[in-house]
Amino acid sequence: MATCRDDDDEDSKKHTSSATLKSVYIYVQIDKAGSSSMRVVMDKRAILQGRSSYALPRNPGHPTPSFCKLVNSSTSLIAPCLYENALAQGKLGLCCLFAGLRHCRYIVILREPLSRIRSAWSYFCQDCKDRHKYCGLYFNPYSCPHLGLLQFASKYDNLYTRKFAKRDHFRNDLLDGGDYYHDLSDAGFTRNVSAGDFTLALNNLQSESFLVLALEDANLSRRLAYIIGDDLGFAQIMPRVNTHQHDLGARMMAHLNQSQMYDLRLYQSLFGNS
Repeated sequence: MATCRDDDDEDSKKHTSSATLKSVYIYVQIDKAGSSSMRVVMDKRAILQGRSSYALPRNPGHPTPSFCKLVNSSTSLIAPCLYENALAQGKLGLCCLFAGLRHCRYIVILREPLSRIRSAWSYFCQDCKDRHKYCGLYFNPYSCPHLGLLQFASKYDNLYTRKFAKRDHFRNDLLDGGDYYHDLSDAGFTRNVSAGDFTLALNNLQSESFLVLALEDANLSRRLAYIIGDDLGFAQIMPRVNTHQHDLGARMMAHLNQSQMYDLRLYQSLFGNS
């Protein structure tokens, strides 16, 4: 089996001239940035298009995207999956599954970084949601739900920069210790991020391979429908309501700004003050 690679900037351009090949869009999930709403959208689309699932395989070496397998078909080949307007959920690096078959791009939805980290803290840590993921499910001992916002933000800092500094999620050591596939730990991410990682992340997100949108964009659903080429299953995508909205003092805000420095710069570089 060929090694799964993601040199899709150049490779994808080979397919853009073909009118018969429509693009595949891989949605890269980020917790607390509209992912639940996106899964609802993708699930509806999968059902309406007669597909068994909206998710790509977790193993990058897997030869067949499971979302492409038609409900009433026994085939396990990618070839029958060349339907129009494909949207699936998957990890960075999985566009290589479509090399030579389809133009593939990643869709990324980013939420304002301080809003996202506060929401993640209240949801995962204070309320121990998602099967107690941070409250004993994946590591022991654990600090949540008694861990403060600043401590949580420091342990799980700059997720965007870490996630997109490299193009292969499965070989990204910047996520070690703070990601489901890289082992969650109470100590958080084990490696520090740098200005160089920020530059790599920004370059990647601004490349031809990525379509990056802001969760706060009032026209987000319309933009997604325009990108995909139809409005099949799309509904308004909004962040979850944070039940722990507290006014933060200047000192706490300064600490948060420092801990999420690279993600804030990334968001600002991509969207300005929006």
